[in-house]
Amino acid sequence: MKRWAIPTGIVPLFRFFIFVRFILAGFELLNSFGNMRIFSFETAALAAVIECALLLGYLSWPWLKERLGNKFLAVGLAIATLGPWMENLLGLQGYPAILNQVSRQAPFFVPEIGRVLLMVTQLQLIFTLFIPVILVGWQYSLRQMTIYCLSLLALDALQILVWPGSVPVSLLVVVAAAIFRTSLFLMVGFVVNRLSAEQKQQNALLLQANRQMSHYAGTLEQLATSRERNRLARELHDTLAHTLSGLAVNLEAVTALWETDPAQAREILKQSLAVTRNGLLETRRAIQALRAGPLEDLGLVIALKQMAISSSERYGLKLDLDLPEKMENLDPEVEQCIYRVAAEGLRNIGQHARASQVRLRLARLDEQVEFLLKDDGRGFTSPPAGKNEQFGIQGMFERAAVVGGVLTVNSLPEQGTELRFTLAGK
Repeated sequence: MKRWAIPTGIVPLFRFFIFVRFILAGFELLNSFGNMRIFSFETAALAAVIECALLLGYLSWPWLKERLGNKFLAVGLAIATLGPWMENLLGLQGYPAILNQVSRQAPFFVPEIGRVLLMVTQLQLIFTLFIPVILVGWQYSLRQMTIYCLSLLALDALQILVWPGSVPVSLLVVVAAAIFRTSLFLMVGFVVNRLSAEQKQQNALLLQANRQMSHYAGTLEQLATSRERNRLARELHDTLAHTLSGLAVNLEAVTALWETDPAQAREILKQSLAVTRNGLLETRRAIQALRAGPLEDLGLVIALKQMAISSSERYGLKLDLDLPEKMENLDPEVEQCIYRVAAEGLRNIGQHARASQVRLRLARLDEQVEFLLKDDGRGFTSPPAGKNEQFGIQGMFERAAVVGGVLTVNSLPEQGTELRFTLAGK
């Protein structure tokens, strides 16, 4: 049979069925030692007990499963199919003894008893082979399942060869019973096989979807990492790079003036020291902002309030703060976006806008979140793409797009700048 991976639950189910057969075969063996002892019945019952015990051991041996691989289930199904057929064949040899005893007491009932024995035989085979048929239909292809059922019919044909001498029932009835049982197995196997194929197709689609989702998640993670690197670059550009570039210019001036104008060189050196201290302070603040500690510890509203107050004091700005008492039901990504946009906007105002006043507002209007940051500074016109002045603004637009929001920046020379972020349905 085709090598298909064995699902986890099939072997335990198969083993449970064989255990039930083992219990029933044990009762049958005990019952065969009654008043009317028939050797073939005792042999058939004993063979069933031995077969079930061996099959239970086989299905419970992990080493064999590892050794045989995908053939493990096929071997078990072959044993579970041939065993009952052999036991049923042995049982047939005892039917003449029963019919002889019935013929002495009620000869007219011999045909009826023969039909009853035929029915019992067919029902017994249906019960013992039903689970193997289901397992074959579930595990293997429709073609393989059909071959399996036709093989059962071939075994019935061999059994028919010994039937006429065992039970006085019309050969046509025996053939019809075998065909009926095979048709029943084919119908059940077909239904189970179609359900299995549908289930396997669904599992394959789910697996493919999971792989696509994993790939998509990996792509998003890479995109988020790239954007975070860009943000780190902006942070370093606005703090450490500015400080170092200014310090380098001052030190070059000190070197040039050290011999000719020592007083001026010392003054520039003092300025360089002040620039260095201020740069160190800004770098520490940038590192603290990168950690986003206030947002995680205090929540969005309080974190925005503290950041706005700190920025206004640092840059000497008059602050107009309009914040709600709390802002609930916001996704963490949205909160992070608003916080980072506010931080970038306040930094730009303090370092570039030359503003005296700043207004910060956060509100929820008709299921729409709105964040506003406005100053009265010098404003700007849109410079060409790639300018350093636009580096931070570009990052804000990227953050807004990631969370599905809309960011607008309106600015005119000497009329200030307005930054507005809106997000609907959050």
